[in-house]
Amino acid sequence: MNKEVKNQLHHYIFLAIIVIMLILSYKILRPYFIALISAFILSYLTLPLYKLLNKKLKSSFSAILCILIVFLIILIPVSFIIANTVKQAYVALSDIDINSFFTNISKSTFLSDLHLDVASLREKVISFIINIVSSIASYLPSLLVSIIVMLFGMYYMLTNWSYLSSSLERYLPFKNKKSVIEDISKTTRGILYGMLLLAFIEFIVTAIGFAILGVNSYLLLAALVFILAFIPNIGPGLVWIPLVLISVALGNYSVAIGTIILGLILSIPIDTILRTKLLGKTSNIHPLIMLLGVLGGLSLFGIFGFIIGPLVLLYTIRLIEEAIKQSND
Repeated sequence: MNKEVKNQLHHYIFLAIIVIMLILSYKILRPYFIALISAFILSYLTLPLYKLLNKKLKSSFSAILCILIVFLIILIPVSFIIANTVKQAYVALSDIDINSFFTNISKSTFLSDLHLDVASLREKVISFIINIVSSIASYLPSLLVSIIVMLFGMYYMLTNWSYLSSSLERYLPFKNKKSVIEDISKTTRGILYGMLLLAFIEFIVTAIGFAILGVNSYLLLAALVFILAFIPNIGPGLVWIPLVLISVALGNYSVAIGTIILGLILSIPIDTILRTKLLGKTSNIHPLIMLLGVLGGLSLFGIFGFIIGPLVLLYTIRLIEEAIKQSND
């Protein structure tokens, strides 16, 4: 075997080892991708606070304080809301006889002309509920591990943020790297700060409004509005419009009228006008992209998918646009 053949053989063996190591690394890290992405999002949110604390404190202590603040301000309230939302869903399912519920709907004159297959719809709803409950039950054990990984990830991302950002800039294959990073940063800030604030406002308004109207599952519906608030123009309507139709079908006209008023408040002054003021140019993101990002993100990434999904799509579009622009120059 001559020297050239031997060198090529060593080269291919080395490449095979790298591929094998990458595959093994992927399999090792795959269960924690969502936790690490969540850690990045939370690190980005708390980065201004970390930089402020780091002026007077050590980087490690500043990162620990940021993690404690996140735990107290975000994780504890979110855990409380999730627990009460699940409780309300369980109580609602326990109090409502699903069979009689759909029987009453089938007798409604409002829906009689639509010729709905109520029996088939009932079976699909029951199957959907069973799948959700099973998914939640199976997800809880891994959730604790993911939270631990996320908190550790936050610590190391905050303390090494300068290195991470410089590495990202170094590996971007574009001429105007700073401009691309700045555009991506603006989009990220718009979604993480503006849309989260908008979603939180819509959550509070929805929870208070439905509680006043006497809707038992007001927290569950408010949580859905919070997630769907990331979809411009149509998000809240995906919750309150079906509720109006169900209330009319069941003869609860006062709840239907109240829901229409609440829905119009959510959709016009809050979701349209306030969105523009909070997000500026970021509010011009196409609703279809946000819809696909939210739905696909939830199915792929789980609890934080409604944030991660739109970000991934927007980053992908921005990078492709920049690549095409550079190739044409």
